[in-house]
Amino acid sequence: MAVITASPFGHRSDVPPEDVGGAEICPAASECPSVLDSGTLAPVTADDPSLIEVARENSISASPRLLSSRSPPISIFPAEILAIVFDKLNQEVHGCMSLERTDITLLVTQVCSFWRQVAIGTPELWSGAVIYVPEESAKASRLAGFARYCLSRSGALPLSIWFLLEKQQPITDGALDCLKVLAEFLPRCETLEIAFPASWFQHLPDTPLPYLTSLRIRSPKPKEFEPQDVKPLTTFCDTLNLQQAELECTSVMAGSVSAVRWSKLTTLRLNWPDSVRACVQILAECHSLEDATLSTKGHIPEQADILPGDQEVLLPKLKSLKLRGHRTGILAGCLRAPLLRSLVVAPKYFAGAGRYVQWSGLLKSAEHLNQLSMLEMRNGWLGTLTDLESFLRAVPSVQVLKVHDYSEGPACFPGLKIWTS
Repeated sequence: MAVITASPFGHRSDVPPEDVGGAEICPAASECPSVLDSGTLAPVTADDPSLIEVARENSISASPRLLSSRSPPISIFPAEILAIVFDKLNQEVHGCMSLERTDITLLVTQVCSFWRQVAIGTPELWSGAVIYVPEESAKASRLAGFARYCLSRSGALPLSIWFLLEKQQPITDGALDCLKVLAEFLPRCETLEIAFPASWFQHLPDTPLPYLTSLRIRSPKPKEFEPQDVKPLTTFCDTLNLQQAELECTSVMAGSVSAVRWSKLTTLRLNWPDSVRACVQILAECHSLEDATLSTKGHIPEQADILPGDQEVLLPKLKSLKLRGHRTGILAGCLRAPLLRSLVVAPKYFAGAGRYVQWSGLLKSAEHLNQLSMLEMRNGWLGTLTDLESFLRAVPSVQVLKVHDYSEGPACFPGLKIWTS
């Protein structure tokens, strides 16, 4: 069994000589590219401080021990097989995204010259990058250069980019360098996740995004040092193929909702703490929506909940709907989804007078739910069995009912499968 440890200085392989087959390999560190050089693959030495610093930042061991120059047994695989293995590993790492993750592509380029040759010649390995912005400006600038170097190796492929902050902070020169990298590669983004204050969007261009299919924005509430009147969604005004979106934003987004083309959106996760109106604005544009989760976290001002009594939003293709948080019944009351099959209601926070609003909204939409087959009430929905029975009578198509916080379900509904907890 071979145990291989990679580091910026090469690889250490605990493999008997007879298992190696006499293969020779050059020490990897002498061939590693400078992480800040986005042009040629200039050789660097093992004690290059920039290489060591970025290696530490990417969770790669930098042991000064002498390393074996023997090739690991996996190197007997052809380049095509190794490229597939590296690509699968890269996809797994991006699927479990965290700031502490090890960059697989950087790791394999530092094991041996053969692995590095395979990695450099496989653009798919460089089509995803995490642009991590630490609080220290100089460190952020170095990481921006490293991100540009990686993304420049991707050829013309669509990109996946995650832009994450160490913490909410004023914008620095280093952060601006990171934003310049994002702006440079933004037109080629297919998957984009952004987690920074809304005021930072003013540094991104309003450019066509023909490849963008998946968008996630997590924008915290503005601090006192940030402008309050920005409209960040205008950055994505020309997204022709957006299919999945998750927005966790504040009311500063509300003024720019209409700038985005939502017509091809099939999956939506919307966490909008301050404005139910903004939810309705987006839903009114989502003619292809099939799966929606609408959450209203925390307290919502009363004036933000005032909607015209006759306002209706038609969602002709919606099949699954989850309503979570305070006053989600207001949303239910204005939605018309004739093909809806699954409805989950998890109010969690609503109580007292809110209960009437919740159930009145659900009952108002009941007459349009002719194909609803599964209803789930969870997280302290605080309704009575009488409320629930009224809804079930209005929607006789329900076949499965899941009720939380009650030991018994409603009676007198033969054929209805009921789960309680």
